[in-house]
Amino acid sequence: MSSHFYFSSKVNITEILTISSLILLLIWCTGCSNVTPQNPAPSTPTSSISSQSGNAEPTVVTVPNLLQVRSSSEVGCSPDDLGIMPGALVLTTNRLQYDTGEIQQMVNYLEAVFHNNPQNQVPPNTLQLIPGSILQDVPAWTMRKGNVGCSGTLEITNISQNPIQLSNIIVQLAADSQQNTYQYRLIDVCSLPSDVPKQPPTCPVWSQGTASETPYDFHLNAGKSGTVFQRQLRDQTDIGITIQPGDIFIAHLNFTSASKSGNFIYSVVPKLIVSVSGEQRTIALTDLKSMLAFIDPHQLSCYQLQENRNTFVALAQKTISAAEEATNHVWCL
Repeated sequence: MSSHFYFSSKVNITEILTISSLILLLIWCTGCSNVTPQNPAPSTPTSSISSQSGNAEPTVVTVPNLLQVRSSSEVGCSPDDLGIMPGALVLTTNRLQYDTGEIQQMVNYLEAVFHNNPQNQVPPNTLQLIPGSILQDVPAWTMRKGNVGCSGTLEITNISQNPIQLSNIIVQLAADSQQNTYQYRLIDVCSLPSDVPKQPPTCPVWSQGTASETPYDFHLNAGKSGTVFQRQLRDQTDIGITIQPGDIFIAHLNFTSASKSGNFIYSVVPKLIVSVSGEQRTIALTDLKSMLAFIDPHQLSCYQLQENRNTFVALAQKTISAAEEATNHVWCL
């Protein structure tokens, strides 16, 4: 709907004087807009990367008379190699001092995440979950990139009456990749007065291994919308999976950056390549589109809560030895 402005050809002298006065006032006050906001501004604009809700429900895609695909959760891009958090846990604003109630809300959230399913927890308004997987280790903050960057799980059920040959899974960019410039203001969760993750028996918790779903590995590079990335085979004899009627196949999708300088944001759509009765089909799972983000260490800062105070202070991103790392009680998520 467009707006239209109508001007009368008969304008009296009073109207002219009034309009002239307003114009002079606007010219005089060109620099009068320096107003300090009441609330702290976010640490970094989030125009190209958005926060995660933390309580995403599984998404189910059904191809009638063929298959059903269930995504157990949002694809997780976390600097935590254990996969505890679905994203990087960052301070919402540049504020570093909080009242006792706000600190307790942070503690309650962390305890709920570690004691229950992290996908069902919503962070307080002082914290956000921002997608981000690190490209390099930061030993002083117990941040390890591990073998998996961003990851998610697809449960594929054969709802047809015939066997389905899953030949491959590929991913396609739904938009041009973008440089990730977000500044991540992490917190040292070991400094919070919570009962986790200090069990067992010290903070941080160390990796105990991972589950054994069938892996589908993708190495991503900067690209234009429509760019396709093929699965990186771990075993050259892996030529596909046959899913019998009623059976469920679980595919674990892992995404990494192909280079250390690959701190990009990607919007990806998975596609299934299947064969039924000799006919090959490509099924785009557009409802399962995900945003993936990778982080250069220079984008990170980490803040530690001071004992008996409600103030966070910045930690140095220093180099430490392997012996120091083993006794280090800092864990930035």
